Amino acid sequence: MYRRISGLNKKVLPGFRSSLESLCCLLIGVAVLVARACDRYAEQQIEGYLKGYIERVVKISNTTKLLASPDPTGGLYVKSQTGQTVQVKMPRGCIAFQTGEPLEKITRGKFRAVPQSVRGLRASVSDGKIARNILAVVTRPNLGDQVDIDQHITFREFARGVVNNNTV
Repeated sequence: MYRRISGLNKKVLPGFRSSLESLCCLLIGVAVLVARACDRYAEQQIEGYLKGYIERVVKISNTTKLLASPDPTGGLYVKSQTGQTVQVKMPRGCIAFQTGEPLEKITRGKFRAVPQSVRGLRASVSDGKIARNILAVVTRPNLGDQVDIDQHITFREFARGVVNNNTV
């Protein structure tokens, strides 16, 4: 969807777009605060770490930025530290911030990425009439930002590598 609300009928939902954009800005603002806390830790733990780097990435990135499912087996799953696949159960009224592999690279492994996947609704539950709609606010680096400072790998190169390693 990359920074675009598609198929939005302004006459049917007046004010929806501006409300949704305000919500996204609020979530990105919270993500900036989380990034600032990550930076404080990284600045103390990583020699040569660029001060405020993650906050800058989240704050200025122009690359895009997940409620109860009727199917109890649908939703977000992560791989635990013991290698088990576990369903994430978020308490009502909470938001989650998932750190990805770029943050692991930027912090030289001080923060760890968690492999994740999303399971959609089973056909037997949804009967083809239920769609899984989410508001994912993704805060990624810009394509030219370095994610591996030692090897000088940009987010563009990193993302291409991920795609190449996960497609046939």
